[in-house]
Amino acid sequence: MMKFRENEDAVSPVIGVILMVAITVILAAVIAAFVFGMSSDMPDTTKNVAISVKAATGNNIMIAIEGGSDLPRLEHLKVIVEKNDGSPVGTYYTQDTDKKIDTDSSTTSKPGDFTIGSTWQTTATLAPLAEDGSEHVIVIGSFNDGSEQKLVDTYL
Repeated sequence: MMKFRENEDAVSPVIGVILMVAITVILAAVIAAFVFGMSSDMPDTTKNVAISVKAATGNNIMIAIEGGSDLPRLEHLKVIVEKNDGSPVGTYYTQDTDKKIDTDSSTTSKPGDFTIGSTWQTTATLAPLAEDGSEHVIVIGSFNDGSEQKLVDTYL
């Protein structure tokens, strides 16, 4: 009759190491899922719209539409002008009549009004820029999905 040796001393440390590695991998996966899952609070995407802002004659502001894949969804622009010290000069909105920018907050521009190459300008009576051209200009775009995004932040 053959007698087998029952020596299981080497099995316990190997199983212990495998269990420790498995627990570490599972814990890392849970932590990674939690950390990467927190990014869902952020906006899904940023809008792709290219515009330029420059000073025009008579201390006015001119906005040129340059393009972007989200341009057809752009409803209106809000232009915030501040002095260098941060004090407000005014807030202006795009109007569809003659591509003007005015103080009327009930904007009448809508998706489709913003086409590549079109220019929008403040009216002659506004002249929001000072003679030295030291204003901080922020342009915020509102889109037809209800989102808003800062498109330009510059000094003129």
